Amino acid sequence: MLRGLDRYVLCLCLASYLCFLGFIALPLAGPIASLAGAFSPPQLHGYLAQPLQAWLMENADPPGTCFPSSHVAGAWAGALALRRSDVPGAAARVMTTAAAVVTVAVVYCRYHYVLDAVADTAVAALTVRLAKSSTPEELT
Repeated sequence: MLRGLDRYVLCLCLASYLCFLGFIALPLAGPIASLAGAFSPPQLHGYLAQPLQAWLMENADPPGTCFPSSHVAGAWAGALALRRSDVPGAAARVMTTAAAVVTVAVVYCRYHYVLDAVADTAVAALTVRLAKSSTPEELT
């Protein structure tokens, strides 16, 4: 199990690093900021999560951290890494489902563009490939 965990953590780290490089290379604002006023309704409403997220976006999220989405890329990198490891198939399916839900949610909630989601899956696939090529043979 440790081998799968090693690859999982390596994939998560690589996805985060690649996304942070993307933030530097392409400082894009997300749709919630760049397309403000173009949505109907103009703002989503919720009880706890939405006001908290809105506060975080206004006070703690620097502009230009939209492309690619590190949390979506990380979710897919983790799901793909688990699918290639010795964890039970049910765990890999749960993680894949969670990654799909996160991907849809960030587009639906206007935090990322659809293109971000496509790029995130490419980043995730790249991280799994990099992790496989950088992992000693006895761990693969």
